[in-house]
Parts: sequence; structure tokens; C-alpha cells
Amino acid sequence: MRNFHHDQQGFTLAEVITVISIMSILMTIAMPMMITWYRNASLQAASRDLYSSIKLTQANAARRNQICAISFDDGDGYVAYVDTNRNFKQDAGEPELASQRWRSYISVSIGAGGVNFPVNADNKPTLAFRPNSLPASNLGLPNGSVILQSATGRSLQVRSSISGNVTISRI
Repeated sequence: MRNFHHDQQGFTLAEVITVISIMSILMTIAMPMMITWYRNASLQAASRDLYSSIKLTQANAARRNQICAISFDDGDGYVAYVDTNRNFKQDAGEPELASQRWRSYISVSIGAGGVNFPVNADNKPTLAFRPNSLPASNLGLPNGSVILQSATGRSLQVRSSISGNVTISRI
């Protein structure tokens, strides 16, 4: 017969299996909530980054005393730049301020309603700012919005008003 010592350390196989089973059940319950949280966090990050890029464009227009613009590419992303020749489109040699592709955000895309800014000569929606920080446009009113949507169906709108105020709101 074997002598068992009561001062042995460690876990029995039954204890280990019980803990693993409980953890598996908790992970099964928590994983969908974590995925939803992650997708919503990605949507919030994308909208905050767009907001920051618009504000950067606006600030650079005032700082450089030149028109600065942000143009959107057919649902792919955007580029912010100094519009030195004032034609509301990015030409060769014009300095880039910021750029972003939507695919760099997990499960974020342009939502229903899309990008609603006046289009430039390249047929790209464009938001431009004058040196006085007010929006400028070559056609129509210089205000509009971008609607971003996550795979969970949640949408956020980044809007620029005619007075240059930029906001993020849930829709």
C-alpha cells in the first residue's frame, strides 16, 4: 500500500478538469459580447480619427493661411492636404496632412447615406476650409457628413456644419 502525504502540493485531475470546464462555459458566454465590444470600439476609433483629421485640416488652413481640404475616395478612405492651387482636389506636389483607409479598421465601412459633401472636379466628396476656419466649396453648401457603420449595425455620423463646427453623433 502507498502512503499518502497530506503536505503534497498541486491539483488533482478532477480539479483541473472542473476549472477548465467552468472557464470554457464563461468564455462561451463572454466571447460574443467581446466581439461586439471590439467592433464598436473600432467604429468609435474610426469616427474619432476622421474627426481629428477634419480638425487637423481646419487648423492647418488657419496656420498656413491657405485652403486645406479632405477628399473621400469611393468608400475606401480619405486624404487631407493643403490645396495650394485652390481647385479642391489633390494635385501632384500638394502636401498631404493625413490619410486613412477604412479597411484598416476591423468591420467598419461607409454606412447608408455615405459621404455627403460637395464633389470636386474628380467627382470626390471634398470638405475644404478657408484660412478663417470656415468651410469652403466650389459647388453648393460647404457642409455635410460621413456615416460610418460597424458590422454590428451601429452607426456614427461625423458632421461638419456650415460654420465649421465638427461633431460626432450616434444615428
